[in-house]
Amino acid sequence: ATNTGTELRRVTAEFKLERASFQSAEVTSTAQTSDFRLGTDSVSGTLSGELSCASYKDIWASLLRGTWTAGATTTATTIAADAGKLTRSAGSWITDGFKAGDLITVTGFTSSAAANNRNWLVTSVTATDLSIAVANGVNLVTKAAGDSVTVAVAGKKLSVPIDLVSRTNESFTIEEYLAPSNEAYLTTGVKFGAASVKVQPNQINTVEFSAMGRTQELKDTAGAYFTSPAPAATTGVFSGNKGIILINGVVQGVVTAADFEINGNMEASEVVGQRQAADISLGRISATGEISVYYEDGSIYNKFKNEEDVAIVLYFEADAGEYMVFKFPRVKLGGASRNDKEVGSIIQTLPFTALLPKTAVTGVEQSTVVIQDSLA
Repeated sequence: ATNTGTELRRVTAEFKLERASFQSAEVTSTAQTSDFRLGTDSVSGTLSGELSCASYKDIWASLLRGTWTAGATTTATTIAADAGKLTRSAGSWITDGFKAGDLITVTGFTSSAAANNRNWLVTSVTATDLSIAVANGVNLVTKAAGDSVTVAVAGKKLSVPIDLVSRTNESFTIEEYLAPSNEAYLTTGVKFGAASVKVQPNQINTVEFSAMGRTQELKDTAGAYFTSPAPAATTGVFSGNKGIILINGVVQGVVTAADFEINGNMEASEVVGQRQAADISLGRISATGEISVYYEDGSIYNKFKNEEDVAIVLYFEADAGEYMVFKFPRVKLGGASRNDKEVGSIIQTLPFTALLPKTAVTGVEQSTVVIQDSLA
């Protein structure tokens, strides 16, 4: 509807219409080509932006083919705090639905333990213990049970649904309004099939979405199509200098870069007798990436050599209350090479491929990738 829509934040955006071309191979006495045709519409698009909360929540949901859902929460007087963990004497963190890699908000501790009332990143989950990451010297203050403590997953989470009935298949209309000429280009049947995130020190974290669409039109009357779109989000952007990266629950304080890509492996379904593709078909969702770290010891190399499963969690923080977490619960490392240069420390490069976690693992989502957004 023309009175709907949402403005998109962007650094750059491009959606271009292309058509396959083919020409006659007929042999004629003129020794020249006799005809030429254009084929099925094909629209490819890219939307590049800076990573931030809530700005691209609909696009992330369409890419993972799921819906944003609220995380676990529990309130009890049986929760105690100890160095590196929250312990409960009744109930179960696993039954309540808490997962490794969750960003949790803790409230309710009193007096000397009031410093515990903040956000924490979960490293592992058992029925009784919720272990948390200790970063920059910040740790839980020891406190016996007795306070009415609330532990809640911040914001909402998104994962790839394990069952077909829960999976979505959404498409969008993208309008590019050109104010100087008062013209609008409409690309319809758009599906977002890939996202590439790049993280570097002293730089803004970036994301680039790739899309495919069925067709594109120049609106036949002047003016924009969406007459009153909702304004774009105004949340802060993330940078490579504020966050935490965990490998197997251990804080990595020596990361020099982190990149990853989520790919839905889309394809245009071309048919005879139609100028447009019948649909943009969705394929298997895959996720790959690479992390570079300053070399400390051979532990990561041994995980690669022994083909061990590891978990990777990337946590980013912008302004107050604005956080995102990207979890890869089960990863296989594709290498652990070390550089050799004249100046500087040794850097180890860790390419990885994310996989579906094994069903026997408790406290872990059954998804190749999980995204948490505090404002989704």
